[in-house]
Amino acid sequence: MLTVKVMHMTESTDAKIGCERDEDKAFAQILHDRARDAAEEIHKLLLSFAAATLGVYFIALSKETSQLTRIQTLCCLAGVVLMGAAVFVGLLGLFADMKRNYFWGSALKEDDHKKRDAFYKRRDSWLIRQRACRPVLFVCFSLGTISSILFMLLRIAKQ
Repeated sequence: MLTVKVMHMTESTDAKIGCERDEDKAFAQILHDRARDAAEEIHKLLLSFAAATLGVYFIALSKETSQLTRIQTLCCLAGVVLMGAAVFVGLLGLFADMKRNYFWGSALKEDDHKKRDAFYKRRDSWLIRQRACRPVLFVCFSLGTISSILFMLLRIAKQ
């Protein structure tokens, strides 16, 4: 009777593990889909941010025929560099999110424990990169916005 209970517990445990593996594989597909969506979003954001940044400064600089003062030049240069850095860091953060989801999904699909652990390590390294990008993006975008506003105010005040 004791052996029957042990066998029954083993069978139910094995069935539960198999069910969890199926759920992991389904979740892995969701993560792979997220990785693909993030890659598409990177492309869209790259085009829209690059066009918007160039467009704003092109309009601001082409409408005025007079020369820029030294402080206006510095504000303009700071705005372009900081907004460019914000775009770069933002895209890096999205790329890191895509890679994190890809490696996470790959780990969940993998049956070999050594390979799965390697995928989890790579996932975690991309998570660190993603988390580092967030404050840098906020600071660059904020300072770039301030520089751009200051540039516009200096241009208006000169007129």
